This record gives sequence, C-alpha cells and structure tokens, in this order.
Amino acid sequence: MSTKLIDAKVKEVVTKLEKAGLPPIDFSISVKLLRPGVAGTACYSQSHINISKEYLKEFPEEIISTTIPHEITHLYVKKYYPNSKQSHGPTFRKIMNVLGLKGETKHSLKLSKSQALGKMKTRYIYITEHSKEELELTSGQHKSCQYHLPLASRYKGEKITFTNKIRKFK
Repeated sequence: MSTKLIDAKVKEVVTKLEKAGLPPIDFSISVKLLRPGVAGTACYSQSHINISKEYLKEFPEEIISTTIPHEITHLYVKKYYPNSKQSHGPTFRKIMNVLGLKGETKHSLKLSKSQALGKMKTRYIYITEHSKEELELTSGQHKSCQYHLPLASRYKGEKITFTNKIRKFK
C-alpha cells in the first residue's frame, strides 16, 4: 500500500478539521501488525496512530476512508476536548460528522481465513480430583494455576489437576 494514499488522506482530514476551527496537531502514523479484530489504534501519550497491516492489505479503501479519520479524530478529541468522558461519545461523533462520517465505534470487516488464524482460542483441560469432572480453563486461568497446582476448584471445592491436554477452537 502506497504511503502517498495514506498521507493524502491525513492531509485531507487535517484540512477539513482546520476549516471547522480545529488547528492541526502533530502526530505520526505507522502501518504494523495489530491484534486480530483491530483495524487501527490511537496512542494519545505519543500522538501516534497505528494502522493494521493486514486490514490495510485486504481492505485498503475502507481503511483509508474510515479507519484513518476515525483514529485521527481520537487524537483531536483528546487534545482539544480532554474532559470528554467517552472515547466514542458526542464530541467524537460531532468531529466525525465534520469529516462526513458517522462515527461508528466498530468496523464490520472480516479478514480472510489466512489473515484470521490469530483468532484461535485455547482452553486448558483440567480434571477435578474426586468427581473426575473436566474443566476448561482460559490461558489466564491456566497461567495462574501453574504456580498453585493442585488448585482448589471454585465449583465444588475440589482440587484440580492439569491433564496436559488443550483444546483449540475459533
């Protein structure tokens, strides 16, 4: 994806906001690998925007026309309306309307299967000591259990033990 198209969109957005009475702000933008489901992020403390490499590759028009203005709007809201309580609240939507956009909070873009493999979930299979009931723990629960095995189950007060089995699913 050409950085010229991204730069052109940034300039267009900043110009529209300037015409609406908001002075331009300094910020940087980069294209990088982001977690699945995230098309872009705005980092207020660094005045920086990250755009998902995968989404940009698969949906260049949508990302350039909506995600970039969306993330820029976040930076403007934080800079000029620091007391705004909601990240996608009335102020955010007002600025997005200036840009001719709705101010939606989420995108509906779905990456192709090759791009979406990172969305797999993992469950760690444990078994209760007396009733031999299988429990599926999340990665976070499993990590905390590794330091406290055998762990008392919150379900029946029984101790649980990891079976060395995992289950992956979408």
